Order: sequence, then structure tokens, then C-alpha cells
Amino acid sequence: MTRWLVILDGSTDLEKLESAGQVLQALGRSVAIVDATDASNLRAMAGVSSVTTGHPGSDVLAKLDEGARLFVEAWSEQEKMANKQRRGDDLDWDDPAFDSP
Repeated sequence: MTRWLVILDGSTDLEKLESAGQVLQALGRSVAIVDATDASNLRAMAGVSSVTTGHPGSDVLAKLDEGARLFVEAWSEQEKMANKQRRGDDLDWDDPAFDSP
């Protein structure tokens, strides 16, 4: 399964997205994160403007309100953070090697 960023035009109910995959997160009727095996069913739905696994591009962002843009930007940052190594990762807080913040 793949997590897809789905941009909606506001005319589609989230329940319709459930027929193509599991809706993991949503912001109103404008943006959703959908876990699905394939994006073709999502792209074929009426009211779906964009489906991507990465950043949707400035032209798509320009059509969103500020809250939806922040949602999309935050979700897009996950890709950059996936392999980031942080001091203390995977250590218990009481581990002698853990340096608390």
C-alpha cells in the first residue's frame, strides 16, 4: 500500500475515497491522505484535482487555502525526514547514552 496525497475540489465526500483506499487523514473536503495500492481509482473520481506521493507543486498549492497549504507542506516534509538520524534515536530515556534535551 502507498500513501497518496489527494487534493479535492470540495465536491467529493470522503466516504467516496474509502472505496479506493483507507482515508488516514483529512482536512475538511480539500485534502486527504489515502492509503491505497493504486492511484488510478483515486484519479478517476469526480472532484479529485490531484493525486501524488510527493509535493504537488506550486500550481496546486496556489488553489488551496492557508490551512490546506500548511497541511500539504507538513505532509510533504515527511519524505525529507524519513532517513534523518537524531542523537538518542531508539534509546530509552533512562539509557546512560541518552542525552536528554
